[in-house]
Amino acid sequence: MARSYAQLAAIVFTIVGVGGFLTGDASHVVHGEASGNFDGVALHLTYARDVLNLFIAAGFAYAGFVAGPAIASRVALSLGAFLLALAVVGFIVGDIDEPERAAA
Repeated sequence: MARSYAQLAAIVFTIVGVGGFLTGDASHVVHGEASGNFDGVALHLTYARDVLNLFIAAGFAYAGFVAGPAIASRVALSLGAFLLALAVVGFIVGDIDEPERAAA
């Protein structure tokens, strides 16, 4: 089950990471509109976040396609815990409109 989850997560994080590079960097504002957004949806995609998504995708790809079931389970759990911690930090720190505070 962990391998199937990791395979799906690898595909999703790869699409998001590559798609982020195509939409641009949200820290650059042109004509009052930040790049890195998709239509009117503010995604706050930065190049650092895109690279992070690709590293996470690589970890999930390893767990889903290369590693054995026991290691895949540990890797998927570790990456899930990292993403949960990142979400909690995001809620605590919050967000402002100025791009210079955006870390990833």
